Amino acid sequence: MALKPLTPELLDLMRKVAAYPHGLGFLREGDLRCVAVTLRVHPFVIDEARDCLQTPEGRALLVRELRRARSRIRREPPTTESLQAATDSKQPPADAEELIRLARTHAYGLRFLLQAPFETVAITFGVHPSLVFEARELAREHTVQRRGSRNPDRDRPA
Repeated sequence: MALKPLTPELLDLMRKVAAYPHGLGFLREGDLRCVAVTLRVHPFVIDEARDCLQTPEGRALLVRELRRARSRIRREPPTTESLQAATDSKQPPADAEELIRLARTHAYGLRFLLQAPFETVAITFGVHPSLVFEARELAREHTVQRRGSRNPDRDRPA
C-alpha cells in the first residue's frame, strides 16, 4: 500500500514541532487543545498527526520530515527578530490586572479567561497558570463589587 505524501498542514506542523523544545513527545502526549494552541494549528491537524504516528509507515514519514526540519534549523538558526515575530513580540501580562485588561481586548474575550481550561488560557496569553487563577479571582471580585454597588437598598439609610 502506497502512502500519501504529507499534507501541507502536517508539513507546517512538523516544522513547528522541530523548533519546539519538547518536540514529538509534546505532540504525542500533550493535551490536544494545549498542543494546538502552543503550536498554533487547528486541533484536527494534531489529530491527523497522531493518527499517522499510530502506523509504522506514517510515523516514518513524520520522523523523516521532522529530521529535515531540524536540519534546516541547524543550518539556518532563527534570529532574535524572527523569534520575536513568531511570538507576536508582545510582552506577556505582568500581573492579574493587566491580564484582565488584555483578555477584555483579546479576540476570545474575558469569558475565555474565566471559563476556558486554565492551561489553555496560560498558553494563549503566555503567562504562568497561577496568574490565570489570580486574574480569575480578581475578575470575580470586581464583578461582585459592581453588583453590590448597583444595589440601591444597600446605600439607603435605615
